[in-house]
Amino acid sequence: MVMFFTILWVVLLGLPLSVYLALPLWSRQIQTRVVDVAESRLRVLILEREQNYSALLDLDEDYETGKLSQEDYQTLRRQLFEEIAAVIAEIETAEGTSLKEEIENYKKRKQET
Repeated sequence: MVMFFTILWVVLLGLPLSVYLALPLWSRQIQTRVVDVAESRLRVLILEREQNYSALLDLDEDYETGKLSQEDYQTLRRQLFEEIAAVIAEIETAEGTSLKEEIENYKKRKQET
């Protein structure tokens, strides 16, 4: 008798539940999201640009508070500007914006905050 109820529970609950959970796997209507590689790269570049801007601000703050010598400050600042320029150049090719537009956009964002 107990075996009968166990089989009944499996049939009544287990099979429909299994079909419900497996239905997406068998369905042909599942649309997989295609990740655009170029869009993904652009997001990474924009994030990298913002991180470099933040690092530049931190560098200026460290210099103003006396944590860095003039020589170290100039060296690190030049390196950051080179990195920023490289990232902006990549963004320009991916996005189609010019350097002047990029600078103007940054100034606008800076004024808003």
